Amino acid sequence: MLPGTVPILSRYQVISLALAGMLFVYLLAGLWAYRKRPVLCLVFVPLTPVAVLVHSIGALWGLIRPVETVEVTEKVTPETIENVHESLDEGDLSAHDRAERLLQESDTQFQVAGFDD
Repeated sequence: MLPGTVPILSRYQVISLALAGMLFVYLLAGLWAYRKRPVLCLVFVPLTPVAVLVHSIGALWGLIRPVETVEVTEKVTPETIENVHESLDEGDLSAHDRAERLLQESDTQFQVAGFDD
């Protein structure tokens, strides 16, 4: 828009900054709740605006050209997961309260590798 054509431009700037701030508040809340790999926070925080932009472009593309077919992945049963991981006993997944990672060996342990699970 041309300068001077938007009424009360300063209000739009304040609203834009507030929305951008909320974006990072939600990001930080998600990182705190997930707590899986703290090292990746250094990558996720600066890439948040890029992710939002790409997501918005994808949503717009979905409006312009909606999908016609949907494919789903095959689900794995909890019993199969418990059989694969030796550290899990039968019923561990159903009894898990989801407060922390189930397979994490200690509260201070984290993985440096990016997306290996």
